[in-house]
Amino acid sequence: MKQLSVNNILIIEDDQNYVELIKEYLKEASFKYRLFHSASLIGGIELIEEKPVDLVLLDLSLDDTAGFNTLTSYLDKVEDIPVIVLTGNRNEAVGIRSVSAGAQDFLVKGEFNEARLINAIKYSIQRFKSQAKLKEKNQILTIKEKRYREAQKIGRYTNWEMNIVTNEMKWSDEMFEIFGFPHQSFNPTLSDYLRYVHIEDKEKVESFFENAIKTGELTKINHRILVHGRQVKMLNIRVQVKYDETTNTIILFGNLQDVTDNFPGLPEASRDASPLHPEIKVEYSAAIPKDFDFFEHLISLSNNLYDLLDSDLSESQRNTLSKMAISLGNYTKVTGNFQSLLPMLEQKLHPRDTEFNMEKFLADIQEPFILQKHLGRTIINFHFSDKLTGNFSGSFQNMRLTFFNLLLSILESKKNTDDVNIHVNLLEDGKTTATLEFIFAFRGQFHQIEEIRELTEGENIFQIENLKNLFSIHPLDLVNNAFSIKQLKGELDYEEGEISRLTFRLPIKKTEKKVLQDQIVASVNFLLAEDHVMNQIVMKKTLMAWSDKVNVEVVKTSNEILQELKSEYYDLLLLNVDLPDPGGIEIVKKVRTQHQIPILGISSYPSNQEQKMCIEAGMNAYLKKPFTNENLFQQILELLSN
Repeated sequence: MKQLSVNNILIIEDDQNYVELIKEYLKEASFKYRLFHSASLIGGIELIEEKPVDLVLLDLSLDDTAGFNTLTSYLDKVEDIPVIVLTGNRNEAVGIRSVSAGAQDFLVKGEFNEARLINAIKYSIQRFKSQAKLKEKNQILTIKEKRYREAQKIGRYTNWEMNIVTNEMKWSDEMFEIFGFPHQSFNPTLSDYLRYVHIEDKEKVESFFENAIKTGELTKINHRILVHGRQVKMLNIRVQVKYDETTNTIILFGNLQDVTDNFPGLPEASRDASPLHPEIKVEYSAAIPKDFDFFEHLISLSNNLYDLLDSDLSESQRNTLSKMAISLGNYTKVTGNFQSLLPMLEQKLHPRDTEFNMEKFLADIQEPFILQKHLGRTIINFHFSDKLTGNFSGSFQNMRLTFFNLLLSILESKKNTDDVNIHVNLLEDGKTTATLEFIFAFRGQFHQIEEIRELTEGENIFQIENLKNLFSIHPLDLVNNAFSIKQLKGELDYEEGEISRLTFRLPIKKTEKKVLQDQIVASVNFLLAEDHVMNQIVMKKTLMAWSDKVNVEVVKTSNEILQELKSEYYDLLLLNVDLPDPGGIEIVKKVRTQHQIPILGISSYPSNQEQKMCIEAGMNAYLKKPFTNENLFQQILELLSN
């Protein structure tokens, strides 16, 4: 038979009647105990040092101390023995406060019996032991974690994870250090990660993440990052998609190691970059990412300087700020030319169209020139047509930059400080297209016109092998103007006279929409045709996270598509163009013989030829990967509205 253990209990109580009452309760309950007693806190602490004590019953009102200080004084001196507070105060708040401070329980004098006393003692001892074990385990884990982090620092190794629906990432402290940031200084996303990838590696890293998510398999890559705009590091990352049952989310888990030491020639090398023509040497900073928005920085600086110059300043302060504004103008001309040069060097002859707001565009093209009146320079007067409202589609950043560079060239060419008047009009071409027209009216001449026309009308002028010769003949700003106009499929007209007029026209697209809310307003049923399990999960979660009114059914073969469309009603078919046997295009042809459901084709390997074949087969729209959730939702809303 198992022998019951004896509990050594110390009562710190100055009222002998309560000491006797507790003894009687313990005896009636047949509780095996050994009792020690002290009438003072000091005496009780001395007994703890001399005797083996398992638990303390502590009265808060003693001869040598009183109130809540009694408990705090005890806890300051004794950490490894549980304590139950005895109080004559009927206010439960005192007991709750005592437990919060570190007591295991509290008993109100005159309101407990032997059962309540025995339960309080048993559970307090048991709970304290459990807490002690947990504390010990936490200490061990803390030590292990500290050693693991030390090992990570030595090996420059760390880990991270990413929600593949939202692209939100979680970085360890070591990862923040590798990227040159204070620990947990911001909430990172995939876009933040890509922002610091070396410009020459960005495209392959974007493809790496896309393929890793699509295949779900363990994948690895080496790539460079730029830290603080100057230090190049080489990273090795490994990633794999997993399902996190605790959060019910699909996670891209990754580990990362700084392997810069294995690449001693790294700062001088560009080993993974697409080679330019061997006779052309181009050096530029990877600190400027491909999506760097030159205009946003220029607008911010211009507005700040304008506010300062418009305030009460001394003559000395005004002169200093004016010099800063002039320096900004010189700097922005160089930066604007450089920003235009990059797509030429990368041979991006067809810029990507995005939806933009016309009011923002017009505000943006005015902002960089608001300082002119403060500097005694040429004042730019803008005149806008009433039709210039709403949303349109075009190469927003290229349009702003081209306008900016053209206007700078005019200001430099005209050699006087007379005003320049700019009329901006919208010319209606058709139901879906329009022309944006800029008329620059000024006194003077525009000397670049003939050379720009020659360059924009020529064939293969801006091919990489021709650039060296091109720059040896023409100034950089002229070449950039010609390249940008050709990129945008724009045209220039010029009339020279007392008031010369340079007219720049470029095509844009209308984006009229019947239903373009950010949410679905009524319940809709989508049929998703996708054969890859991971893509099924991601796309379904993305659509259902968009709105609680979206229902998604998943199929993976042409027979399943036809069967579902026959038995159920669906508002939209989202079809993976790359479905095997018989293929997405053939599937659409079969569907169109029986159904008029809107079909959105999604392609992992897009091309203009494939897009044409898909539309001819009967698809209503064609979406190219990679795409953002906003692009997907926008396309769906347009199809539903029609």
